[in-house]
Amino acid sequence: MLPGIAEWLTASWADYRRHWAALMGVLALGGLATAAGVFLPLIPAGLASLFGVGPAWLIWGVASTVSLLAGLGLSTWAQAAAIRAAARDESAGDALRTGWNQTPAFALVLSLVMLAAGGGFVLLIVPGLALSALLFFAPFYQMDGEERGMGAVELSFARVKPVFVEVSVRLLLAGLIVWLPSWIPYVGWLIGPLWAPFGLVA
Repeated sequence: MLPGIAEWLTASWADYRRHWAALMGVLALGGLATAAGVFLPLIPAGLASLFGVGPAWLIWGVASTVSLLAGLGLSTWAQAAAIRAAARDESAGDALRTGWNQTPAFALVLSLVMLAAGGGFVLLIVPGLALSALLFFAPFYQMDGEERGMGAVELSFARVKPVFVEVSVRLLLAGLIVWLPSWIPYVGWLIGPLWAPFGLVA
């Protein structure tokens, strides 16, 4: 039995305040690392092209591939660390270290969830939405250490299924709470990023 909406929001607000510093640290450092991973490989490519070292298509093809792979890998690490920081009372450094070690396993679970939900969206919108809610917590179980791989996916499905409607309402409400501040005139762009971690702890 899930707690009432008011109790859930109160607990989520307390979790948000407790985890905010660690989450913002993880998101900031993870974002910087991802940006560096994307742009740094392009610098030598630009220099090589400038000085005419080799075919331009080969230089930029290799640089773009390295940039893409680095961006995907580092952004996945940042996501894993952010979920770890939301699930555990850890510092940003501890969450980043643990997230680094668990990035491959996290990527596997996230891929399984996206594949299942994506397949549902291809068939019809409703199955995709349903699977998104049913499997939403699999990455959290993976990063919290409660289950691994496919076991995390199955655990999320088993736990959400009996309370599917209640969980779906809470996920929708959490999404709205995170999204709405960004629409505040003039200051929404500033509040949005600072408020975004609420969606991970709600």
